[in-house]
Amino acid sequence: MRLTKRSGLLALAGLVAAPRLARADLRSVRRAGVMKIATTGTRVPWTYTDQNNRLAGYDIAWGDLICADLGVRAEWSKLDFRGMLPGLLAGQYDAVMSGVTITEQRQQTFAFSEPYAYDDTVAVVRADNTRVREMADLRGLVVGAGTGSQQETIAKSIAGVREVRSLPGFTDLILNIRTNRIDAMVTSGLAASHYLATTPNSGLRIAGAGVEPAFQGVVLRKGEPEMEEAISAIIRARKADGTYRRLFQEHFGIEPAR
Repeated sequence: MRLTKRSGLLALAGLVAAPRLARADLRSVRRAGVMKIATTGTRVPWTYTDQNNRLAGYDIAWGDLICADLGVRAEWSKLDFRGMLPGLLAGQYDAVMSGVTITEQRQQTFAFSEPYAYDDTVAVVRADNTRVREMADLRGLVVGAGTGSQQETIAKSIAGVREVRSLPGFTDLILNIRTNRIDAMVTSGLAASHYLATTPNSGLRIAGAGVEPAFQGVVLRKGEPEMEEAISAIIRARKADGTYRRLFQEHFGIEPAR
């Protein structure tokens, strides 16, 4: 068959577009027997790599539980936060679970499940820094925050901050503040509290009260209501049967207040 220039271009466009096709509903995920979930693996105790080089943490426990209740296997992909949400939109993943805060801006593009956690944002400084008593005192300092995170947005909104350095994950933030490459870090209150509780003589402290408490949920593509409702129903049921409380205590060491 003879191809015209126009038909050839259309065929080429079809080939290019083909990888963008996504499994767009719960039925397809169940048929495949796998739910593809993206996470950073760099945010202790939400999502991290353990001593056996396996993903672990609060998000991972919830993702495995949700998939088991759906009757599928969780297939985790570890990548930089900046690649996760675009990858979800492109159909490379079925969901994102990495302590992602539910915000109005994100809800314009993505769907979220029933929240399965909440958190606030705190400033962490070296213990010998007596000047910083609250978030506003970070003016004039070099501040680190997780790349693409809600904490990065908050850090950039603080008046007078000299520089905000975007770093891949919590471990990178800790390394940079302990080696004096940054003066402070703006991060998850739960992650910071967990680190300080499990790391004696860390030489760090949380400066003041947390700000902007917010909820986290499973991030999904819009237009997949069956998937959203199925996952939300599982989370609601696990809140009712005490699983939420148990996982929160196990991973964060405190009772959930909400």
